[in-house]
Amino acid sequence: MQHVVRFDRSSIRKTTKTKEGFIKTDAVVTRTGIFIYHNEDGTVRRELRDHREVFNVDSLDTMKMIPLTNEHPQTETKLLNPENVKQFQVGFTGENVRADRENVLIPVSVTDAQAIAAVEQGKRGLSLGYECDLVDEGGEYDGIRFDCKQTNIRYNHLAIVGSPRAGENARINLDSADIDSKEVEPITKTKERQMVKVRIDGIEYDAAPEVVNALTKETARADAAEATVKTTKADADKAAADRDSQKARADSLEAEKAKLPEQITAAVKSRIDLERKATIVLDEKDHVGIATTSDDDLKKKVILAVFTDAKLDGVSADYLNARFDSALEMSDKVKRDAAMADQRVKSASHADGTGANEQGVEGAEKRYQSGVKDAWKTKTDGYSDSKTKEDKEVGSKSRK
Repeated sequence: MQHVVRFDRSSIRKTTKTKEGFIKTDAVVTRTGIFIYHNEDGTVRRELRDHREVFNVDSLDTMKMIPLTNEHPQTETKLLNPENVKQFQVGFTGENVRADRENVLIPVSVTDAQAIAAVEQGKRGLSLGYECDLVDEGGEYDGIRFDCKQTNIRYNHLAIVGSPRAGENARINLDSADIDSKEVEPITKTKERQMVKVRIDGIEYDAAPEVVNALTKETARADAAEATVKTTKADADKAAADRDSQKARADSLEAEKAKLPEQITAAVKSRIDLERKATIVLDEKDHVGIATTSDDDLKKKVILAVFTDAKLDGVSADYLNARFDSALEMSDKVKRDAAMADQRVKSASHADGTGANEQGVEGAEKRYQSGVKDAWKTKTDGYSDSKTKEDKEVGSKSRK
């Protein structure tokens, strides 16, 4: 496939002049059919401008409101761009592009004084400058052989040129390197027009090219309508899916709303339990403000009461909860150990009036001395052999 520049020639029809002096006309600017292109080696190539490409909507849109020039611009590419259009533009095309059988018509306005004078003096040829892709695929069109097809036609400008040799509907197709070469007559048929084969529902029919063109256009319209229907259905399906999604969301919110009282109750219970545990661990002086302290800050307060060197800035919720549980366990152990120690102290007091402050080595020594003194007494005197033995062992250890 090649990407090339082409020039398609026609001629200006009847013109009108505005009160400002501008020229307006409705001109045939191109058509379907086969056009001759001159190769550099002197041979010619027949290029097909098929109706499906010529009447393609995207292609025709590029013909609207393009610059009009007096002859094709003598630039490197022979095309206009924003940098050179001001230098060459002498008018413009309109927007009402339409088909007339195999022809394409469009309004044309000439606004430059020299170009208007040239038109009035008989310079009536028109030549479209455009780009297209060439598909190297030959065949026959309307009974005439062609060598390749033009596709993806995109128009750049419309030029006023000398009147074409072959009359108002003649069109010459030249590339950018061949603008000044000798004109070649367009291919025409002198014999009776041949019918074109067209297939409808799997059956082939003979039909005039105009009928085939019209059928192709109607088929394209039907395809576009079908595509619109599919798009509309897709939009409707999406809207239905959105409604279902919104309903599911509403149902989910209702379910969450129903659970809200339970969640509030659970949250209240959890908070009460947290405050209860905090009051157990914290000193009474630290109980002030517990009710207004956040859960995390209260947990940190409890942790620091047990682990004074704990670093709690930026820790995760899991870490904070684990340290809080550890603080509770440690606090319980400390209290239990203290209670057990207190109990041991109390149980160490004796019936003879010896208090807790007399425990340890000193207390054992006293009990030993007392035992020695009363060794002569019998068990009925209130002192057991086992107790005397215990005290002796303690006293012996103390002397050592």
